[in-house]
Amino acid sequence: MEAFNLIEGEFTSDEALEILMNLINEKIRFHEVQSLTKMEMGIPGLEKHHERIAYLKKTRTRVKEIIEQSKKNKNQVTLNAEVTIKF
Repeated sequence: MEAFNLIEGEFTSDEALEILMNLINEKIRFHEVQSLTKMEMGIPGLEKHHERIAYLKKTRTRVKEIIEQSKKNKNQVTLNAEVTIKF
């Protein structure tokens, strides 16, 4: 197992929003492409991708709300994101 700290630090609200939206939007695109590919090839497992897309869209909405609140309060935003790789 190995872990990588991909996001760490304090950011302005705008910077934090950009980082998080890019990450979430890319994950949504990934699942949309995977879903489309499976659908075209007749491979089962579309539900997993649809559920993940729905979750990510809800997360995106909530993240926007949180960042907007920090922006109104003129707060810095601390972000930490670790990725762990196991096999």
